[in-house]
Amino acid sequence: MPENLLVYRFFRYCSLLFFNLLTGVLLFGRSFTGILIFNFRLGEIIIGVLFCILIFLVFKHHKNIIWKEVNLTFLPLFFLIIFFVISILFDISEISIYIFKASSFIWVTTIFFISFFLIKFIPHKSWIFIIYLTIPLIIYYLNLFYFPLFLKDFFSKYSDKFDYLKGSDLVASLIFCINVAIFKLKSKKLFLFYSLFLISLYFPFVLFKSKGAFLGLFLYLILFLFNFKKYFKLKISLVLLSVFIVNIYISSWLVSNTQNITSDTEEFNIGGKLNNNVTAVINQKDTISIFDSIYLQNKRIYSLDNNANWRLQIWQDVVFDLLEKNKFIFGYGFYNIIPAMDVPERQGQDGTNENVHNFLINILARGGLILAVLYMLFLYKIFEIFYKNKLAISYLLLILIPLLAVSFFDSSMESVRFPIIFYSSISISIYFLINNSTKNNYN
Repeated sequence: MPENLLVYRFFRYCSLLFFNLLTGVLLFGRSFTGILIFNFRLGEIIIGVLFCILIFLVFKHHKNIIWKEVNLTFLPLFFLIIFFVISILFDISEISIYIFKASSFIWVTTIFFISFFLIKFIPHKSWIFIIYLTIPLIIYYLNLFYFPLFLKDFFSKYSDKFDYLKGSDLVASLIFCINVAIFKLKSKKLFLFYSLFLISLYFPFVLFKSKGAFLGLFLYLILFLFNFKKYFKLKISLVLLSVFIVNIYISSWLVSNTQNITSDTEEFNIGGKLNNNVTAVINQKDTISIFDSIYLQNKRIYSLDNNANWRLQIWQDVVFDLLEKNKFIFGYGFYNIIPAMDVPERQGQDGTNENVHNFLINILARGGLILAVLYMLFLYKIFEIFYKNKLAISYLLLILIPLLAVSFFDSSMESVRFPIIFYSSISISIYFLINNSTKNNYN
């Protein structure tokens, strides 16, 4: 058998493994990445594999390993250098899993390279893309109506935790699947109906789960309408608007009359059933009040909303403490909990929460200004890929702005599942735009 055929088959199997893993992340989130294998959670194994692959990309750079369109090998090298510099500065004598957990936001960037490389081994008419188009409806059914008992038993037995999808995961999964639909549904009417039907279906659901996630979904809707505005003819617009409004009311009724779901916010307790209308859902989450409840006092920012104020105080404590201790350049390192979170009342009911609920503040706390700037450079280089290949920046913004907005109010980027979806969405868009742009109805 020719060597190149063996290599192709190897990467073909790797691509099937990766995209099936991605499917598991989309559908089951935390329960899936918590599956225990030899006393290690799947998420921990993924981080370890990504760490090894990142090192491989640094020391085995070749045009066949990473396409020239995403030739960003110097960035993984810088990530590694800064990680080890910060580690040496804090002089720790033993290596633990916690170090890689605290620095996971570095290693998950490898997903961008992996997904971009492996997707070329998936046929354009593969069944896996059809599955992706159905996933939002499956997620909605599983999380709102009925989660099969055999799956609950499986995750309860083989995972460290069974949990429904968080609001951030819902938004990330929905955006990923709509992003696939952009390139796979050739009828623009079908695509618009599919996308707006799902967005309106998820609106009340996500609003109930998380305010920050709802903000991301709302931004996505605005960007979506702007990006595809030329396809909204009068007749189509009226039909879609009717479907959108009716679907929101139906979904609101379903959400308000379902007892299986709970809000992501631990500080907020649900007091019985909601009234079965959209206004009740909005009032229950008290979303609008956040924006007019911000005020300044004694050189600190506060909010009358308890949930928003909880986050604001943590973020300010991190920044002020970094400046006071002269750690603003290199951060606290990766060996201990961030000091602002080493307070019992900030660690949640189970005492395990240590996330500051803002991905940029988290990067700043762990690696200081130097690591935060490097991450911004990483995002800038992704923009540069679009620019150099003459790709529509609007497709990137359609993913980047909503999901980063979600991560500004959530601990999503500190998990494994959200970044997998986030970086895969971007790299898959680049792949399809480069290789399928002439066939895409929406360019």
